[in-house]
Amino acid sequence: MVEKKDWLSRLESRWSLAQQAGAIPIVGGMAGAIFAALTDFMSAWAPYSWFFGALLGAIGFQAWALLRSWQGERAAKRRRLESLLPPIGYVNLAEKRFERQRIYLPDMLIPGESEIRDKEFVDCELIGPVNVVFATSGPGIAEVSNCKFSRCDGVVCMGGAPIKNAIVLFDCRIRGCDISLWTLMFSESDKEYVEKGFEGLNIINRLN
Repeated sequence: MVEKKDWLSRLESRWSLAQQAGAIPIVGGMAGAIFAALTDFMSAWAPYSWFFGALLGAIGFQAWALLRSWQGERAAKRRRLESLLPPIGYVNLAEKRFERQRIYLPDMLIPGESEIRDKEFVDCELIGPVNVVFATSGPGIAEVSNCKFSRCDGVVCMGGAPIKNAIVLFDCRIRGCDISLWTLMFSESDKEYVEKGFEGLNIINRLN
């Protein structure tokens, strides 16, 4: 059914182009002849200036029509291709590794959950706005390395203060990513590590 519709669409497009090919040269020829008759633009070819004016007008109008048709077909093809592509920031939640993707971090959450577990991000753009907490099940499992933070704030949470409005990145590895619009919350014991290793993070205050 889809192929039949595409065939009919192409036939309709070609029919419309054929109609234009018949009408536009006539209109262009008339416009060129009138222009040549009312001006001295082609006086050097008198008494055939009207003929050459009509010819140039017909060719010019036809070329313009073909160019417009070509541009329209290219735009239609681009729209069809874009409709088949996933939206920018789309992620497959079943994947474990993401590389060179632009990801809106809230899109990584399963509905009703607040935790992203055991994912690896390499050379990605990770975008908020979002509150983030890192957590791990053991040393050497989670990792954040060679990342750049832009327009991101850091908040040091003291005294084991509970954090309820944040996405938890649990046992995730993040390498070489550009991170923006995050508010990263971390404990006092991690402050020195974060200050040295999280390039561009703006630590704004401490919570007691």
